Amino acid sequence: MARCVTEQVISDVSPSPRYAIVLAAIGTAMLMWASGFVIVRYIRPYYGAGEVVLARFGGAALLLAPLIARQRPALPSRRDGAAIVVVGLTWFGLNNFMLNAGEKLIDAGTAAMLANVAPVFVAIVAALALREKLGRPLIAGLIVAFAGAIVIGWSSGHHSGGLGGAALCFFSAVPYTIAVVVQKPLLKRVSALALTWGGFVVCTLVFLPFAPDLMHELGRAPAKDTVLLVFAVIGPTAVAFTMWAFALTHSSLAAQTVSTYLIPVLAVLIGWIALAEAPTSLVLLGGVLCLAGVAIAQRGQGAASVDRGAR
Repeated sequence: MARCVTEQVISDVSPSPRYAIVLAAIGTAMLMWASGFVIVRYIRPYYGAGEVVLARFGGAALLLAPLIARQRPALPSRRDGAAIVVVGLTWFGLNNFMLNAGEKLIDAGTAAMLANVAPVFVAIVAALALREKLGRPLIAGLIVAFAGAIVIGWSSGHHSGGLGGAALCFFSAVPYTIAVVVQKPLLKRVSALALTWGGFVVCTLVFLPFAPDLMHELGRAPAKDTVLLVFAVIGPTAVAFTMWAFALTHSSLAAQTVSTYLIPVLAVLIGWIALAEAPTSLVLLGGVLCLAGVAIAQRGQGAASVDRGAR
């Protein structure tokens, strides 16, 4: 699977001497995000969903502030500023809050598999933006992905709260889709760094009410959990989101949505090694159905349509 994904990404990356850098950026983002799923799962006894969002994006905003001060990007127009707010609220804020809450109830690998139905939603939004009819492959892919989610939810439902966790992770793909579609054309006018930092700031301001709880947990959580939270600020947040935004300016939206196939695979492996947590065979079957649904939808929609719809 990894080889096919890599070949697809290479074929869709804009011809450029920097294509290796773009692929490295995408790969770094995938690895960091996969590790982020596992970290959130590990620190869940001490840090709540909102507290993790505030720590990650507030800390990342501080880390990127010196780079912003050095580059001094131009202030965005009112329209672009509104788009940055949307990205901050939907992707950085709501999407991550839903995933964090879901991971309190289900393992990291399962959460990653459910969240990766997002390309189906991206394809649907792209088709609607182009005012095209939803083709049979896209509808079939959506049905298969939903079937996979139902299988995972049914299996997780045997555990307390598992069904709710599965639902949170599955529908977290909706705010993510909104952000990705808004982000693609915005990057033609706003630098990747400025967009990412602006979104971080918006997310931080919205989640400030969680600051008292975060400070309380920092005082009582074990040092290992806090160190992992700090790493989540640096790797899966500051580095990963910046790399993703950079890559989006040099490759098609389709290339990057296909590359996200790697995240659940990596999350399952890291979770198995670090936490001794592995999805059950029934959950893995549901995950395969989710990814198969994405593949069916993208094959029918075509990379070009997705990319044109994003613009």
